[in-house]
Amino acid sequence: MKMNDILGRLATFLFGLIVILLLLEVGLRIVGVIYHMEMTPAAHSSDPYRKNAYTILCLGNSWTAGAEAPKGKSYPDDLQVLLDKQFKKGAIRVINYGQSNQNTAELLYDLESFLAKTKPDLILLQTGQPNWWNYYKYDEYLIRRGAHSGELRFFAKSFLYHSHVYRLFMALCNDIINKKNVQETHHFQTKECSRIVGSVCSSMDRRVQLDKQAVNKAIDCLKKQIRLYPKDTGNYQMLGRIYGGPKKAPQKGLEWFIKGMKAERENSGGWREPPYISLRILRKSLDHRRDKQSEMLRIKIDRFIEEYKVANPKKAYQFMRLTDDELLSWVGSDIKDIVGNIQRKNIKLILQNYPFDPKHNDRAILDSMLRDFAKALNIPFVDHSMIFKKMLDDGAKRDDYFARTHCNAEGYEVMAKNIYDKLMEEKLLERGGQNN
Repeated sequence: MKMNDILGRLATFLFGLIVILLLLEVGLRIVGVIYHMEMTPAAHSSDPYRKNAYTILCLGNSWTAGAEAPKGKSYPDDLQVLLDKQFKKGAIRVINYGQSNQNTAELLYDLESFLAKTKPDLILLQTGQPNWWNYYKYDEYLIRRGAHSGELRFFAKSFLYHSHVYRLFMALCNDIINKKNVQETHHFQTKECSRIVGSVCSSMDRRVQLDKQAVNKAIDCLKKQIRLYPKDTGNYQMLGRIYGGPKKAPQKGLEWFIKGMKAERENSGGWREPPYISLRILRKSLDHRRDKQSEMLRIKIDRFIEEYKVANPKKAYQFMRLTDDELLSWVGSDIKDIVGNIQRKNIKLILQNYPFDPKHNDRAILDSMLRDFAKALNIPFVDHSMIFKKMLDDGAKRDDYFARTHCNAEGYEVMAKNIYDKLMEEKLLERGGQNN
């Protein structure tokens, strides 16, 4: 076969491939438009669920989930009680999709599925704080926003990100990888172990008293799981949290977090909350402690991070120390995309900031940014920061409304009342109403 024939066939093949990819791209975009039309609230007017209940969806992190308060005492729970008193019970349903440690990128990633599952009439949005320690998907934000565009590889990734065909291909690849990784994520050998570990971790999230026997049993179960399935990184994460929390052995907890980091490196799995997040949280908590043990832990964590960066340069972004300006730019960009997706579906929206806490005032810059963002986009806004600050300035005690790092039950009641007042003020519970 002559060289010209080979080149001709190759050119024909490449041309055909390009045409097929272009047709597939157009087809996917058309399907996307149709899906978007189907997912707007108007398309569900015949859905009995929407006829019978006005749905409020609460999106956010641990403050929405109700961290450090008894079960059933989150602000969405309290808001439901207030609305049931004002309206016919069952007329309005409040759904709590708060997830601890969820940053803006994770929320943006899951948003479409959340909206499809709940079909909300109104969304209460409170997000951004976990970005200060959870850098998950920060690298994707850099690529989306054209960072490093002077380098060919980042420019190519940024270009490909906008292609539906490329994203479909990556989704299929991730699905194959996740199915493989699922084989390394195993259920506990007994239902008793599963129940005990789940109960202990849930109690830790809510900061309630833990039974020592249950804690020790949970540790035994997790160590057995690690021996059986050493690549299941979630077990290291839970074990490190237990040692650092109820067992009051942060040195031991750190050792398990580091072991989990090494297992995560070998597995390179797709677990949503790898141990590095807990490692970052632990490191941040040590910044203002001056005792000898804290100093030793800081040195050990910093040494491990530096070694990890050298051994895993592609994952080094997990341990970058971003400036406030960089974080605000990332948070603002993601929230803008989240708000845009919500508004394009004609779903009403309220944006919130976080309650002011004099012991943890490091989020003041975020609260201010969220306030300015809502004003610029003319979005109804609940200023928890200003309201809580005024209560404290007027003589209220911090312990009346806060636990260790989050609200207590009384604090979440105040948050719910703030939101309820805004709903009444803006008349957002009228089905025909629209956000400005």
